[in-house]
Amino acid sequence: MKNQDQIVKNLLADFGVVLEKADTLEVTKQDVVPEKFLEKSPELILESLRKHSESHPNAKKTSIRHKLDQSKYTSPYQIYHDIVVACSSEISKHEIGTADYKSIDYFYKFVTELLLRETGRLGLQINKDDDDVSEDPEDVLNILREDFDKISKSYTVANGETIVYMNKVEEPPTPAYHSLYTGQPQPPSEPKFKTQPLFSSLTGKSALDTRNTIVPDPYHLAKVVGSTKSIITNTESLKSFGNPTLRTPAAGHTGGQVLDNFFHPNWYTLEAPTWLIYKQKALKPPVESTLVKETFDNELRTFERVSQTIRSFGPTTDSRRSVLSSELRNSVWFNHFGLKKLDAIKQAYYGPKEKSKSISETSREIQNAEDAMDEDRITDSIIPEANGNDIARSVEPVFKSGEIKLENLVYYRPEVASMIEELKKDKDIIKRSPSKIQKLISFDLLRLNKLRQVRFSQQSAANKNTPTTAEVVLYKKIMKLLTILLQSNVGQDQSFTHEVSKKIPVLLNEYPGVLPGHMPSSSSAMHKTARLAGVRGPYKKKKGFM
Repeated sequence: MKNQDQIVKNLLADFGVVLEKADTLEVTKQDVVPEKFLEKSPELILESLRKHSESHPNAKKTSIRHKLDQSKYTSPYQIYHDIVVACSSEISKHEIGTADYKSIDYFYKFVTELLLRETGRLGLQINKDDDDVSEDPEDVLNILREDFDKISKSYTVANGETIVYMNKVEEPPTPAYHSLYTGQPQPPSEPKFKTQPLFSSLTGKSALDTRNTIVPDPYHLAKVVGSTKSIITNTESLKSFGNPTLRTPAAGHTGGQVLDNFFHPNWYTLEAPTWLIYKQKALKPPVESTLVKETFDNELRTFERVSQTIRSFGPTTDSRRSVLSSELRNSVWFNHFGLKKLDAIKQAYYGPKEKSKSISETSREIQNAEDAMDEDRITDSIIPEANGNDIARSVEPVFKSGEIKLENLVYYRPEVASMIEELKKDKDIIKRSPSKIQKLISFDLLRLNKLRQVRFSQQSAANKNTPTTAEVVLYKKIMKLLTILLQSNVGQDQSFTHEVSKKIPVLLNEYPGVLPGHMPSSSSAMHKTARLAGVRGPYKKKKGFM
């Protein structure tokens, strides 16, 4: 293929235009790239940059934009090398998680993936056009192939750091018990602690950030590493999808489970808040039988029962050993619901306030609507009801001579005008009483249902009809009547007997997918009795004559 060098130059020139448009923080215009610094190994770019800065603190630096203008780049790896240097130098000036930090990291990922895509596309195009495969290392195709391998092998999306907390949970002690043959109770066993690692999500640190992540005690850092185990699929028979077995497969054979290396989060025990149960003591009746040992006639015997009358003012849950604290639940509620409520309060306070309208103000609203239509010089001609069933209305605005407001034309809806005309006809009914409004709403609902049934009977299975204009007008009229009824004094004076709970449910864990199959239980040994050989078991006395 001819002019292969020119094709690479055109690629870098077009890529420079994209860099200029995508660089909102002007990373490519900063003089942070040393002029005489070039690391051939992409994995050692940041480490070599640190050593070069320490050994040559006064080295002359330039910018990516200046080198693009001077046409100093001859391969895709060279511009990728300088992008890594520039983004790493700029991202170290910001804190992790800030907007600029995320923008620089996203810019690095975007331009790197774009460079990989365009380099691969250009290499495939040159390989398709050239019939002879050249082994010359200076060949353009070999240069593109080598640069593509370098960039793709060293490019990582995330840093992979996560925070680990070793949670120690004390297992409940075994209660003391009385032995059958000794009068002394057995001492309780020593408490046991169970250690369980808890991992957080990724810290959001960029792969270009070389700063050390410092976390306070008792937290630690860990790296999320992908599985390097090669998975061998066996699809020769359905035996690979059989039930799980306890037998260990032989060497060189895969297991018979579909989810061989799967661990569900529910298999781990997580401490959750426990409900507090308040009990009260009650007296037992006195013991009159002499069969009960170590019991006196005048001894007061008590037992605990759940109280149905006593209510404590204290908390209802115990979250001292819980993994999910109350602060975390409050934070989740605030982020999901609290911020939305704050925005709604601000909009209601600073924005236009809606005035409540009662039944007595309905006539004033209709009169204002009439005046507004007179000012705009717009009149609507509505076809009256036909045959008692079809109330379809064609709204054809007729403009009279005079000036009109363009703002009203923008917000003008023919259905709203028809709805106002319908309300005018029922103005006397609306003014009477709320019961008349309810009857009017019921009547309009029946009319709307009749229109819907007619439309369904006339439509075909392939072509579904949309609601007609008459249905839309009736719908808006019913909604307006409901609003008037609810905003009236009658609707506001209704007392709601039920108390609304202020507790917001919080989603603790959500695991999408299907749980694995039932694990087979191991064969347990025969239960051995603890009774001595000379002690007889329970028996029934035979009936006989004395």
